Amino acid sequence: MVNGTKKLPEGRKKHAIRKKEEEGIITVDTDLCVIIINALARDMLGVTRCRMIGRRVMDVLPVADPSVKSRLAAALQQVMSSGSSGSTIEHVRLVPKSGAGYSISLDIAPIAGDSGHVSGAVLTLRRKTLRRGPFSEVAGREGSDALLSLMGRIAHDVNNSLSSVLANIQLARLGMDEQSDGDQRLDSAEESVLRARDLSGQLLALSSGKVAKLPVGGAAGRKKRHAPWPRKEKRPARIAAGKGRAVSDKILLMDDDEAILSATSEMLKFLGYDVTVAENGDTVVELYGKAQDAGLPFDAVVLDVTVPGGMGALETLPRLRNLDPHIRAIVSSGYSTNPVIVNFASYGFAAVIVKPYGFKELGVALETAFRN
Repeated sequence: MVNGTKKLPEGRKKHAIRKKEEEGIITVDTDLCVIIINALARDMLGVTRCRMIGRRVMDVLPVADPSVKSRLAAALQQVMSSGSSGSTIEHVRLVPKSGAGYSISLDIAPIAGDSGHVSGAVLTLRRKTLRRGPFSEVAGREGSDALLSLMGRIAHDVNNSLSSVLANIQLARLGMDEQSDGDQRLDSAEESVLRARDLSGQLLALSSGKVAKLPVGGAAGRKKRHAPWPRKEKRPARIAAGKGRAVSDKILLMDDDEAILSATSEMLKFLGYDVTVAENGDTVVELYGKAQDAGLPFDAVVLDVTVPGGMGALETLPRLRNLDPHIRAIVSSGYSTNPVIVNFASYGFAAVIVKPYGFKELGVALETAFRN
């Protein structure tokens, strides 16, 4: 003991210093913009201070997995709400442009202001290191997490592709005789899409750590199921859009997949809506604001959760709500197990639609949004 202070053994002293230095710290304000970042966090992200300050933290964190990025965005929004004690996300893989990827754990804690309201948040980044010998199970656990993450990404991409295929099948059917050979083939193709949707759903359930209950033989063991529009009612009726108005309801559709934008736009037009498309949140906010200024506001927006390299639904909705507190927003995703999809109302969305979807699911989501 020196001057009343207990002296740490040299080895423990170095360990304590090293542990402190391994924590990257980022502080954000209520708009999730970076106001403080320490040197280690800058090193971990491969950025300079001037490139970080004032920017939205979700735009600069190089999170590799879209599903993890979505979870992180959801956790930030939750922490910003009063009463939240914080959140921890393990095994977040970062891939900076300046170097190889690595895994971190990320703690998010609220900053309480004088009035008790949340005035910001602190993000603590802790880099994971792989050890050998008695700690080799860490590597195995990270390898397993990486495999589950890969499964989730594959299932998400499959659902995106299936959404476009399902929509185009149903659009192609509209101009066909119900008894024609072509219509019969489209029925068969739609059944195949639905079976693939079942399988991708099982992958998503497994990737999120949930035990999926499959009948013996999996999807192959299921009885044949009806398509979203059974034969006797498969021609979707046009929705009476713009009831009591001289013009159709206006829908702003956002998705980063061009094929989904094209097919879903055609479905919405058939259902009687006026459609405008956007590929990211920034464009959505710009278009929404211009429409309001022109006195021709949108009646609802459909927002994809994950937009690689851009703002997704969670980041976009608060900015839209600043323009219009009564906005009707529908959240869409290929990740059916995403907490935003499961608990969409608690995140401020009026309805939800899970990819892949056809006329029926799209119509139900819009009816729900307008009813709410």
